[in-house]
Amino acid sequence: MAEKLGASGHSEAATDAATATPRRSFGQKFARHCARFWWLHLIIFIIVVLVVVLPVIYVGYPKIAQDGINSATLHITSQEVLNPTPDHVDVSLTSRFITDSSYHPDLEAFNASLYLQGRDRSFINLGIPDIDGAKNGTVVQVDQKAAVIGNRDEFERYCETTLGSEEYTVFLTGSGGLKQGS
Repeated sequence: MAEKLGASGHSEAATDAATATPRRSFGQKFARHCARFWWLHLIIFIIVVLVVVLPVIYVGYPKIAQDGINSATLHITSQEVLNPTPDHVDVSLTSRFITDSSYHPDLEAFNASLYLQGRDRSFINLGIPDIDGAKNGTVVQVDQKAAVIGNRDEFERYCETTLGSEEYTVFLTGSGGLKQGS
């Protein structure tokens, strides 16, 4: 029987055998893909990590820590108001920081205004010192000479409330730095 020769002079049977390579499995194809495009996968991984991790670190944690500070209370254990003048007074406050937050941020020193509950004008302005690791039970000591009386009428109302009530609520507002983590 005569062999059939193709246009190049080779037999067709030999050509078919040479071009018929075994079919690759999925694992082999995937390994080849990873070997060729590892750099693309690395870039995609880095972008995904940056898009997810950076907002969590720089937006999520500070917001959670700030919410913990905003919901915290200061339980005043000792208070002294001395040397009153028409515009200033010496203040010494010892208080405990009460919070149920699992985050313990550091608070930088800041200027605070104190308000009686239900009032919209501050009665005194104080400098609050740094609070390192604001966790439940942290003692905060404020000693300020010549603290500015914000509003004399409100300060008088505060003095009346202090002398006439067993318990009362004072709100502290201020804006300072907050640092979560090391």
